[in-house]
Formats: sequence, structure tokens, C-alpha cells
Amino acid sequence: MRSVKRLYLRDLLKVRTRVSRTFDIANRSRNSKISPVVPKVSFTSNLRRHVDCPEQVVAASTVAEALDAVFADHPRLKGYVLDEQGSLHRHMAILVNGQAIRERRHFDLPVASDDEIFIMQALSGG
Repeated sequence: MRSVKRLYLRDLLKVRTRVSRTFDIANRSRNSKISPVVPKVSFTSNLRRHVDCPEQVVAASTVAEALDAVFADHPRLKGYVLDEQGSLHRHMAILVNGQAIRERRHFDLPVASDDEIFIMQALSGG
């Protein structure tokens, strides 16, 4: 029973940290409206081999705006990352500062100037 409580507390702390981090990102974005928000968008080398997508710094306050700015410069990339409905392809993943975005359709997570958006191919199989 004691190990179960310890495990539960550890999981609770992870969730609490993740939630507070999300609120920190949102507050930083709200407080930084005075200066333009310019997060960095990066791609894996494997993805860059298939589609022209160099690392970029874009003016955007959300992940969706950052993606739109990148897709405006590299239209072929949009079809590779998003499906026809605008959802993230099943084999793709987006991370903001190393934290995976679980939402595959709406990317309205606020970003700050020092944030990095990383787009990669998700691995699957065994």
C-alpha cells in the first residue's frame, strides 16, 4: 500500500507540474504582448530530407500561427504535416519546449519568444 501511495504522489506531482507549466506559458504570452512574440520552429533532419523546411523564427503568439507562418513559406510542408481536414497526420508529432502537444486538431496553445516548436515524425512499430 505504501508503494502505491508513493507512486500516486509522484504521478500527481507530474500532473501538477505539467498544469502549472501550461499556465506559465499562457501568462508569459499574455504579458509579452508589448513586444512581438517570435518562437523558433525546428524540424527533424529526417523530415528535412523529404521536404524543404529549414529552422525558422516566426512572429506568432500560438502554435497555430507559427505553423501557418511556416506553411506560407513552405507550402509542400503543410500536406506532409497536416491532413486534408487540417489535423496533424498520425505519423507526426509537435513538441513545445520538449512537451508533446496531445491535441491533433486545434493548436491554440500560446507560445513565448523563447519557446521552441519542434515538429517530428512519430515512431511506431515494434
